[in-house]
Amino acid sequence: ARLSVVTQSIDNIGLTIMTKPLTTHAVISMACASLDKAAEAKDNDTMISSAKLCLEDAVQNYHDGNFLAADSRALKSLAYTAGIESWDYIMASHSIDARNTD
Repeated sequence: ARLSVVTQSIDNIGLTIMTKPLTTHAVISMACASLDKAAEAKDNDTMISSAKLCLEDAVQNYHDGNFLAADSRALKSLAYTAGIESWDYIMASHSIDARNTD
């Protein structure tokens, strides 16, 4: 079982190394920030609407204690706003996989 995931990403600041998987809360926060950024950029309204619905589901599942469903819906929201090839999506996806592989 993988105890941690190492993901490298390059952003404006430099190199980020993640040695522990992101928590469900962190994945939801990342999806929320991505949604805000997409809304500010006035990207595709349909995608923003879909991302918002997914994020609302993620938050509700989180509050209900269904963390697996919360992860799934937050990741789907991130796919709509950031795209599946973005570093945020990749880090979130790898974190979810690492947490669920034990």
